[in-house]
Amino acid sequence: MAKNLMHHGFAIDNLKQFWTDSQALILMGAVVYIIATIFKKGVDIQNENDLTV
Repeated sequence: MAKNLMHHGFAIDNLKQFWTDSQALILMGAVVYIIATIFKKGVDIQNENDLTV
């Protein structure tokens, strides 16, 4: 894909800094997803516990 952009005249030298940051963003997204899943499970357990009392 980068070669295709170079062929059309885009300067891709400046994009290198964002490609390394994208790995960090993907990792942060995975961590946020895991935390959200844990909280969702906790809310489900809390709702079930409220129904049984």
